[in-house]
Amino acid sequence: MYNQLETIIIDNTEATLLLKNLSLAEYLQPFFIEPRNLTQAALELNISRESYYYWIKKFLKLGLLVIAYEQKRSGSNIKYYITPAKIMILKLEKGLSSLKQFYEFANNDYNDLIIDAFISSIENLKKDIGISFGLNKQAKLNICPLLLNQENDSIEYAMLSAKAPAAYAVWKNMQLSFSDAKELQSKLVDIINEYEHKAVPGQANYYIQVAIVPEK
Repeated sequence: MYNQLETIIIDNTEATLLLKNLSLAEYLQPFFIEPRNLTQAALELNISRESYYYWIKKFLKLGLLVIAYEQKRSGSNIKYYITPAKIMILKLEKGLSSLKQFYEFANNDYNDLIIDAFISSIENLKKDIGISFGLNKQAKLNICPLLLNQENDSIEYAMLSAKAPAAYAVWKNMQLSFSDAKELQSKLVDIINEYEHKAVPGQANYYIQVAIVPEK
């Protein structure tokens, strides 16, 4: 029986290039907690055994999976696979091109999901919607979706209604002092970590995307 480590650093360029594709990285998910055979893992992810076996062989070659043990049977033994550690860290190359591709993949994937789900949430308000154009306090163009009512409420506040879905999405360009930007950065990190610790298996799934970066 393989003794799984807590953490391992993998210095393998080919593995790094492979796992920049997050959809392939998800193929490792069934093997982090306990050994699984091919059939069990394929059922969990709802993919064919044949296509999955190709990737398992690739993961084994790159050190991303190991054989935990084999169950004897007539004919060929049944192999059970597990990740070499509960947490695997891939060392990135100089220039961080793989990291850029990782964020591009995550951003493209999440953006489509978030936008589609947010539009669906707004539709649940069953209100007339408009988009306002004007200047903000810094004389910069401000474009904002809102409800067409007497107060012309912004979408973000309308969605705070107890009957509205728990949905919020915003894209803003702010002119902030460095100290205020660092304060906002710290608050964003704290609040995401706080609610990540409150996550409960089996509850509704929410996509969350947060960013604050200085203009180049």
